[in-house]
Amino acid sequence: MLKTLGILLWTYVFVAIFAVQWRRRILLHRQYREGETLVYRMTGVNENWHYTIEAKGVVKKDAAGAFYEDYEWSHMTLEGNPLELGAGTTALHQRLSLDPDQNPTVPDLSKVDPKTIGPITDFMTFYSDLMAGD
Repeated sequence: MLKTLGILLWTYVFVAIFAVQWRRRILLHRQYREGETLVYRMTGVNENWHYTIEAKGVVKKDAAGAFYEDYEWSHMTLEGNPLELGAGTTALHQRLSLDPDQNPTVPDLSKVDPKTIGPITDFMTFYSDLMAGD
């Protein structure tokens, strides 16, 4: 009886681990298509001010054939009012990817509007969490 319980317990543990890993891969698996466009609209609160901002991306391939997403930021509102983003923010191309052959990069935030640093770094964190969970 004890041996049977042990076998059942180990079987349950194995199946549970396998199911979690299988489900994670299904949920987080990304199939890139070059030229595909992506749009994320972020809504948040940062130190008591409410904002929305859009990240528009295009899927591209690097010279080695690894996929990445190239994002530009636009349409920020602060407390419901449109905020004009400076040239440094609109010129920023944030490179993100879930392709395991792509190395993560950190964009140069020295020229962007300080109000966009939170959303830009939060977006990076989202991708980092997905990569770590895969």
